Amino acid sequence: MSSSSRDLEVPIFILALKVLFLTHNYIRYPGDHAGGFLHPLVKRLLDKGAEVTVLAPHYPGRPCFEIIDRVKIYRFRYAPEKLERIAYIGEMHRMVLGNPVNFLLFLSFMLFFVFKGVQLTFTERIDVLSAQWWAPAGLASYVVSLLTGKRFVVTTHGTDVRLLSRSKTVRWIAGPVFRKATRVTAVSSFLKEELQRHLCLEAEKIQVLPMPPDAAKFQVRPLPQNETKVILNVSHFTQQKRLEVFMEACSRLKERGHRFKALCVGGGPLREKLERQVADLNLQDSVELREAVPSDEVASLYHNCDLCVLCSEEEGFGLTLVEAQLCGRPVVGTDSGGIRDIIEDGVNGLSVPVNQPEALADAIGKILGDPELASRLALQGAESSAKRFDPETLAALYHSILSRTAGEREQQ
Repeated sequence: MSSSSRDLEVPIFILALKVLFLTHNYIRYPGDHAGGFLHPLVKRLLDKGAEVTVLAPHYPGRPCFEIIDRVKIYRFRYAPEKLERIAYIGEMHRMVLGNPVNFLLFLSFMLFFVFKGVQLTFTERIDVLSAQWWAPAGLASYVVSLLTGKRFVVTTHGTDVRLLSRSKTVRWIAGPVFRKATRVTAVSSFLKEELQRHLCLEAEKIQVLPMPPDAAKFQVRPLPQNETKVILNVSHFTQQKRLEVFMEACSRLKERGHRFKALCVGGGPLREKLERQVADLNLQDSVELREAVPSDEVASLYHNCDLCVLCSEEEGFGLTLVEAQLCGRPVVGTDSGGIRDIIEDGVNGLSVPVNQPEALADAIGKILGDPELASRLALQGAESSAKRFDPETLAALYHSILSRTAGEREQQ
């Protein structure tokens, strides 16, 4: 190339994609379990050159702005600190619908959510909005989009989609959000089908895209040689998780002479009820209920267990099963919801019908009593999850969706 040609070259500057994540649930401190599955995605987007700003509700004792793992996190105030109580607990819709004071708090919550969203869209020069859950973040993004002209993507995780089955009123509220959203992602095939069923959305508008696991934390290790087998369940203590069915299955395993320790980790509103069931079934020596642990400690739970169980009904996805598989542990899950995207029965795990403790006990006992089967399922599970839920691939797809959404606006 001649010197004159070089003189005429114009440097090319690639502008970073600027994304505003709107969510009612995000980590409040390093290692927090609340919204912890979103944080690995945001970090991966940063690695790909995107500039991501997170907007979440304030939590008592936390600053209104901080940076965690390079992620800028803004937290909007919506009430005096002692009243900021409707986020981060996984029960927002029940709290709001069942209490007039909480409903007023929710109205304030939404007002300040939108106000701060609009403000950040301008100050951070945002290109595209990413709403995690259609309610409340999708509702806020809908209004922010109207006021700023920015397009948005809605990601559904499960609890928000279940709301659609409650009433026509809920579907009437949700309809405009999904119609205005440029694209919709669902973390499982089941959720995509539910969105199509309840809202008649076009299949082409919805892309199935699971949340990427934090693969660096979950490494394959040999199965432990525990004399007393450890059965792990990591889930919130709510009705959807069907932990009462797991307790009944544990009772049957004990009657059959299995030596085991069932560890349920998650905490939640049904803890007292589960404690009573443990006592009624005389399982005090066989079952332990624990509160949720920091995300950095979850991998050690998987590594110390012999198998992992998730017996939810209509689970949005089932990320804990993927994490367990990445740690090299056999899994048992229900033939329901997003779990179907993870387990191929008899190949990389065992699948059982929902609400059938006898079948659940049979599947668990089968793995406990057959080391060869346990090893085969663990190996196949680790290979399938590493391939199908590769975090780099999933993050690249999400980045592509956001980029196309932002780019389409620029072409208008």
